Amino acid sequence: MFDALSDALADEQFYAPLGTMADPGRRFAPARVAAGWRGSEQGIWTAWSAPGVRRAGQGWKIHVSARPERAQHVLDAVADICFAEEVPFKHVSAHFFFLALHHKHGVRSQAGKFCAVYPPDTPVAARLLDRLAEALHGEEGAYVLSDRRYRDSRTVHYRYGAFGRRGRLLPDGTAQPLLTDGHGRDVPDRRLPYFVLPEGVGDPFVAQEPTPHLGTIRIRGYEIVKVLQPSNAGGAYRARDTRTGQLVLVKEARPHNGCTWDGVSAQERLRREFDTLTAVHAAAEGVCPRPLERFTEWEHDFLVMEYVEGLPLVTWINRSSPVLLADRPAADFHRYHAACRRILGSLDDALERLHALGLRFGDVSPGNVIVTPTGDARLVDFESATALGARPARMGTPGFAPPPALTAGHRADPLLADRYGLSASRSPCSRPSTTPRS
Repeated sequence: MFDALSDALADEQFYAPLGTMADPGRRFAPARVAAGWRGSEQGIWTAWSAPGVRRAGQGWKIHVSARPERAQHVLDAVADICFAEEVPFKHVSAHFFFLALHHKHGVRSQAGKFCAVYPPDTPVAARLLDRLAEALHGEEGAYVLSDRRYRDSRTVHYRYGAFGRRGRLLPDGTAQPLLTDGHGRDVPDRRLPYFVLPEGVGDPFVAQEPTPHLGTIRIRGYEIVKVLQPSNAGGAYRARDTRTGQLVLVKEARPHNGCTWDGVSAQERLRREFDTLTAVHAAAEGVCPRPLERFTEWEHDFLVMEYVEGLPLVTWINRSSPVLLADRPAADFHRYHAACRRILGSLDDALERLHALGLRFGDVSPGNVIVTPTGDARLVDFESATALGARPARMGTPGFAPPPALTAGHRADPLLADRYGLSASRSPCSRPSTTPRS
């Protein structure tokens, strides 16, 4: 989503490649380096090789994911095996770059790729997959959407792709990587948020290709009607409760992924949002969408809540503003301004009720305000709601607890001066993300 903004993150004053950031945090490097091997910086990556190491232009690329707190251990295991097998590899160079790849707004097809290994042929790839899966048994990491997991490993993944920089220039000036398919034709190396194989190439690491899913998608008792917002953290879906027929909103949180710059993961934020919605709905019904349930399906967490009918504020403005149309009569402007005053008034009331409970919304933006069919405003997406004067919980700290106002009846003074500028009160770490390619 923010891939084009990567050059804006490295320096506060100038555009520069992300890899040139002066202080990207804790650096990663193998604890033990084999004789003759050298590491070289390649953007946000550090690549390792040695004289005489065999290289291939394409093949079975292995990706290894990791949890941030286990990244160094995982890197050491990967490096030891690659040094012993004489196979080139690379890894993310520093902690901030790790967060960039795993950020909630990062590119989904790149997340989870902490280490990348480049076997020269299929037999070596098979041996490496076995050794890596055994050495990292019990470790966990983000699921690499562009890949397949190797057997029951939670960290070792693979895909067929290009290793080098061979490509072609597209009319819009971007470079498209190429590989040769099973019929000898040059085709794009498609790096998508799901596993794909070039035509004529089979997967030698599975006994049988999985049967593709056909028909509707159900998560527990909820049938997905529409994908509203795919993201690195997990999707947001409009769904139908098959038991009642009610439309609901389902939010998904992928494990060990979708982080914010303070390191808080998507699953942590989802749990906090459910607690917030539950407490706010009980104390001030109507201020937030009604929470229905939270559960885990497979490895992902899901939050189900009331689906608020209406249009996002930005869409409502685009459809309603007479400024965007030519030669509109004065009456249209009067009606539009009256509707705007109603929206702002109901938004103001909702924020005051939140502040009275000791909460700030944290992200008042046109996408998080829904204009209902009655012309009122409803706040949605309480992921950034926090106690007044508090920062969101950081990784490794206890989970979110409702502020005292929600349990003790305390009435806090509303932040009147900050009524429509609460987005400025977000953590200074809340910067847009980027995802350089692996």
